[in-house]
Amino acid sequence: FDDTARRLLPREKPILCQPEDEERLRGDGFTDVRPVHDELTLGEITITRTGGRHGTGKTGEAMAPVSGFVLSAPEEPTVYIAGDTILCEYVRDTIAAHDPDVVVVNASAARFLGRAPIVMDADDVVELAALTPARIVAVHLDAVAHATETRADLRERLHGEGLSDRVAVPEDGSEVPL
Repeated sequence: FDDTARRLLPREKPILCQPEDEERLRGDGFTDVRPVHDELTLGEITITRTGGRHGTGKTGEAMAPVSGFVLSAPEEPTVYIAGDTILCEYVRDTIAAHDPDVVVVNASAARFLGRAPIVMDADDVVELAALTPARIVAVHLDAVAHATETRADLRERLHGEGLSDRVAVPEDGSEVPL
């Protein structure tokens, strides 16, 4: 949710968010802010909030809260959007509890000042593929200045691991059939 989204989104549209972001979003003039504490229903879609870990050590402790979200609806694939997290117990527990059909992860091994990654790196994506038969979609690549792994890096690793058919690494603006 960047400055462009903040500027362009109609103020009356429903905005689902982490509880920590509610006050700021209302301060930005949004009138239908709906924090997802644990679970929220929007039409037939159930949105379940999950945790995550935005890095390790002092960097992880200094980062903002992490939320992932599981989206489920009758007769539709269950989608888990992991958010800004490394592979950790929260992700493993969510996969075990919800058995998603699709897992969307922020990859790129983004990091600050040479420290450990604050989102998943190629090792995490490969390990995640071993944990679940779900289709994995790796995003957040080539999109942030502090990324240290590119789409090409991840694709090469996935090809070497025989995972190219299970893990999608889409270009910006492209679609991934579910």
